[in-house]
Amino acid sequence: MISVVLTISFTTDANQLSIGGKDNGLGMDTENTLSKASGNGLKNIQNRAQEMNGDCTINSSPNNGTEFLLSIPLIP
Repeated sequence: MISVVLTISFTTDANQLSIGGKDNGLGMDTENTLSKASGNGLKNIQNRAQEMNGDCTINSSPNNGTEFLLSIPLIP
């Protein structure tokens, strides 16, 4: 059995909303996973962030969990 702890954070300032997440799960090979992604998962999140002039970074490696940061500019 694998124990996974997930931490999610939300921060905002006058210009940007940031959503971050980190877990201690199995992790993945992001280079291989993201290059082949085509569904409603991680690659789609990155594409949607770019459409809103934002950014989504995903860092992970096998057996080391996953960390992401989604940053989107706020419209005044």
